[in-house]
Amino acid sequence: MASNSFKAIIEGYFQRNGGWLRLKGDLAVYYWPRVAGSEIASKVTAFRVSDGFLYLRTDNAALAHQISLLNFDIIKKYKKLLGANLIKGVKIKIGPIDPKLNKKRKNEVEIKLNFEEEQMIEKCGHQISEPDLAVKFTMLMKKHYVLKRKMEADGGQRCRVCNIVIEPDLAYCPCCERQIKEENAAYMKFMKKYTIPR
Repeated sequence: MASNSFKAIIEGYFQRNGGWLRLKGDLAVYYWPRVAGSEIASKVTAFRVSDGFLYLRTDNAALAHQISLLNFDIIKKYKKLLGANLIKGVKIKIGPIDPKLNKKRKNEVEIKLNFEEEQMIEKCGHQISEPDLAVKFTMLMKKHYVLKRKMEADGGQRCRVCNIVIEPDLAYCPCCERQIKEENAAYMKFMKKYTIPR
């Protein structure tokens, strides 16, 4: 029962806050150094996954070309790590690598959770009967909330549909963006089927 309740807590949380697809997209960004190797990862950063594409950034045009030639190998490695159909390709932007992604900023203000967030996390942690697992779960959730606050402080905005925090250059989170595209495609299909030709 403990594993079922833990699974239910995790699934419920991620379904409410962007779903498993968003989590796997974040994992793809997290695993980029493992996939690329430390030398390449120090010169090419992964910053998001959208519509099945892993977005990379580098300031070296020659390296960007080499990475694009390794597209098939990158997809293959991600299939082993995170399963099929998550990453279908890479898109590389050439420009300065954002130092915020690689280094901790100097004089960074420590972000603390508010009372309600602390209480909610503790309540969820108490539902897990295995002590070590409960501690790890509460640490993970606290880290998640702190990262969300940091993203907001760095100019992050909220998804127009589900209201979760996303990067400043996006309008929707990856899950809502996919859902909107599916709805638009269904609408267009309906219109083609029932529109009378003139």
